[in-house]
Amino acid sequence: LHLGLFTQWVMGAAIFVIGMIVNAYEGFPTFHPLAMLGGALWATGNVTAVPILSMIGMGMGILVWGTVNCLCGWAAGRFGLFGLHPSVPNSVLLNYLGLTCVLIGGVLFSQIHPTTRQHSRISSPSYGESTIRNVRGNSSGDEDENVSLLPSPVQSANKRILGIVLSLFAGAFYGFTFVPVIYIQQHPEQFKDVSPRGLSYVFAHYCGIFLTSTLFLLGYVLYKRNRPFINNRTVLPAYTTGTMWAIAQTAWLVERYAVE
Repeated sequence: LHLGLFTQWVMGAAIFVIGMIVNAYEGFPTFHPLAMLGGALWATGNVTAVPILSMIGMGMGILVWGTVNCLCGWAAGRFGLFGLHPSVPNSVLLNYLGLTCVLIGGVLFSQIHPTTRQHSRISSPSYGESTIRNVRGNSSGDEDENVSLLPSPVQSANKRILGIVLSLFAGAFYGFTFVPVIYIQQHPEQFKDVSPRGLSYVFAHYCGIFLTSTLFLLGYVLYKRNRPFINNRTVLPAYTTGTMWAIAQTAWLVERYAVE
């Protein structure tokens, strides 16, 4: 888990910068604190990404949380969860048919088991594995090599279950991330200066992401007694990823407003 906290914080910083730019472009609209809740949900789901990928792999991890993401987002809009207005599709049959295809794909993909290869020299251990240092002398000098203690079948099964559970929670948080913004837009009588434009809520949403990421990082730093593990090589990739994600998410909000 600690391997992703600093990376997420850097991503959050990049997202926050894009949020400030969008906020200035929109003319500094009214700040709605409730929209921060959606950002907090996204950041909480995203903090589980590294453990999930280490436990069940990228393919299954993204598939599980993507399936749950679709299901939760669909349910919130279709049935009006959390105070939203229900959105009845023009074709209920096609709507449920599409949902059924998503669920079938998720069930089929969940049956895939990763294949691991054992090498004579195993590099870095995966999440939850312990590592010992083996010092061996030879004619050319001492050589250090990391030897990974492979987990037992019981440990692998437990890791798989935990990874799937985390993916379910992550997918739910991702699926409900825009519920607060939509709630504000659908209940203008409860809030001041409600705008139908999604860009008006980008800054508050991104503030929620950055604040939650900061709280997670500070909690980790306190837990490690101010001696956290930080990989400085992840700074540029994480910042680039955060910038790309923020731009893509902003574009999605523009598209949603244009379609509606």
